[in-house]
Amino acid sequence: MASTFCPNRYKSLCAKGGSFLAFVVTCLIATHVTAQSSIAGAFYTDVQGGISQFRSPEAFFGIEDGAGVSDLGLAFNIGLFKSFSNSPKMDFQLGLQYRFDSVTQGAYNMATHAPYLLARIQVMALYVSGGISPLMYKRFSGAPGLIDGLTPATGALGLMGEAGLLWSVTPRFSLGAAAAAQWVTVNGSASPAPIINILGSMRFYYGFSNESGSGGRRTPLEYEGWRYIGGQ
Repeated sequence: MASTFCPNRYKSLCAKGGSFLAFVVTCLIATHVTAQSSIAGAFYTDVQGGISQFRSPEAFFGIEDGAGVSDLGLAFNIGLFKSFSNSPKMDFQLGLQYRFDSVTQGAYNMATHAPYLLARIQVMALYVSGGISPLMYKRFSGAPGLIDGLTPATGALGLMGEAGLLWSVTPRFSLGAAAAAQWVTVNGSASPAPIINILGSMRFYYGFSNESGSGGRRTPLEYEGWRYIGGQ
């Protein structure tokens, strides 16, 4: 039955997707509960998913016969961010984001896991992000998987940059698209360099209010009041 819905050439990708569905659901529940119980203020949960590709991953994973560029794989990120500005045009945000990338290269299955500290600057519906992670983890196996065989990448440092565009569906929920790149360095050697992501995103806002004097931001920056009946 699995071969009916998942052709042989995509079996590896399908296997990854199946094992990681429970991981996605668990992360969504955890961040939702965390945000709802946070102190008063303007927060949002950012959920991203898309495609990933590793460039020059051989040194990081210890591959001697690699092709230099991986096949396309999966990317999934989830984070919790805090807004620090009441400006109607620009906002500064800080957050923690967990990034997961998984690809194949020939017979190899490779993945990176990393918690990133991110800073974001948003101008209306556009934003740019930069982040750093001193805690990189890797998985290298001949079979698809999520966290089995996961090991710390000793001495590795992750750096990332991202640019994105948002579209406000409601005052409490936005969709978006982004492009990102990560560079991992170990003892001065860059590999993978970079990890490329093309992503779709969903934002869920908490602590924003359309009423003045609420103690939080009035609305997310990408919000366009004229699009909603009664401004709600």
